[in-house]
Amino acid sequence: GRRSGFTVTQALPTMLEVLPLYTGKCEGLKVLMKEYKVRSTEVVAVGDAQNDEDMLEFACGGSFVCDDATSGAKGKAQFVVGKTAAEGGGGIGGRMA
Repeated sequence: GRRSGFTVTQALPTMLEVLPLYTGKCEGLKVLMKEYKVRSTEVVAVGDAQNDEDMLEFACGGSFVCDDATSGAKGKAQFVVGKTAAEGGGGIGGRMA
């Protein structure tokens, strides 16, 4: 947990991620935004699991998960699109138009 100097997330039922504090997809996204002078309202995130939750919550331009995403990821996303195999990224375009 965060009190121990690391975070633990799960991307798949068989994959556990142990990361130093304040690292992960959202932190990497913030570094890129600063480098390229991009505002959070210009950022869109796509995810499906616990390791995407902070990024999904942060992306003010829109956040998307597939229908078969984890419940935690769905709770952080603004939009839920069809299952990955059936619709995948194609469901995102219709929501952004």
